[in-house]
Amino acid sequence: MIKNFSYLSISDIHLGNKRNTTKFIINNLYKFFEDFTSKSQFTTLNIIFIAGDLFDTLLDFTSDDIHEITIWLSDLMTFCYKYNIKLRILEGTPSHDWKQSKIINTIAKMRNNDLDVKYIDTLSIEYLKDLQLHILYMPDEWSNSANETFKQVNKLLKDNNIIEVDIAIMHGMFAYQLKQALHNVQKHDERNYLDIVKYFINIGHIHTFSTYERIIANGSFDRLSHNEEEPKGGVVCRVINNESSYSFIENKGARIFKTILIKDKDIDKALKKIDKEVTKLPNNSFVRIKSKKSHPIFNYLDDFKVKYPFINFSKTSIEDENSDLELLNINNNLLEMDYSPITITKDNVITLLMNKIANKYSLTNYQNTLLSKILIDNL
Repeated sequence: MIKNFSYLSISDIHLGNKRNTTKFIINNLYKFFEDFTSKSQFTTLNIIFIAGDLFDTLLDFTSDDIHEITIWLSDLMTFCYKYNIKLRILEGTPSHDWKQSKIINTIAKMRNNDLDVKYIDTLSIEYLKDLQLHILYMPDEWSNSANETFKQVNKLLKDNNIIEVDIAIMHGMFAYQLKQALHNVQKHDERNYLDIVKYFINIGHIHTFSTYERIIANGSFDRLSHNEEEPKGGVVCRVINNESSYSFIENKGARIFKTILIKDKDIDKALKKIDKEVTKLPNNSFVRIKSKKSHPIFNYLDDFKVKYPFINFSKTSIEDENSDLELLNINNNLLEMDYSPITITKDNVITLLMNKIANKYSLTNYQNTLLSKILIDNL
């Protein structure tokens, strides 16, 4: 069967972030899409995927951010409708997204048109009849372990009477990304998924772009901190006559996070180097001075803050970074353990409470039933 399709995958937009403002990121999103005009390179796509972490934190309607986000989503949906593009938004890390992306369902109902849009918060397989595509969707932290999640994936394949999907849109991390992860997280086995996905696997969560065979980690759309100073953007994937290819599309306006390494012991030369680097940076950039702890350059940090009031300055020492790397290597064995994330929501709070009570007290079936009813009635 000959397949022809193309799509954009972006992830980890993190609207609501404290360092990189929603207004700034959304402005870059408009530029990325050429203000949703016919000039956009994305007008011929079949699908746009946002592969998790559209949001950075839980927002409410007192926040200006939520209104800017809603307007941008509506404009994105107008663009998709005009050019007959399907839109899919996947739930990412629960502590970031908080299921807020389901607002697209509300916007879609208000529009009253035939836009093909879906918010996905479950492990699932979707079949697109017009494109003859099977798509696997995997939100972050779906189960208590990567092994358990893969068992459920195999059951989904069996339930759909297929042995593979065409593409996968995921949020989480693979084992090959381990060195980029600074905390204990679940990691998926690359071979497991390469064996059941025919074309590309697009995954969000780790903010650095990387590839492993047909796995493409999008990286974040914009810069949010130091240690992710590489180019940012999204990925366009194409399958033409069953031949696959991809292109990284850069967000050229991404927030600047720059580390300036000072090795020269001559303080005048060090000061000139920093001046040379900082004077060409746009306002609201983040600059981190890095050197040995004993270097006198750190005594001038307050002076730089006065001289360049619209630049955010910070410092780090080479010794501290080496110590962090050593600690990470020592604790790598902890990453082999199954990680059991807990995010409390209205959907799981009663189950969590009942499990906690059951671990401490022995209740009869009647008492369990009665307590559950009381909790449900008062939720």
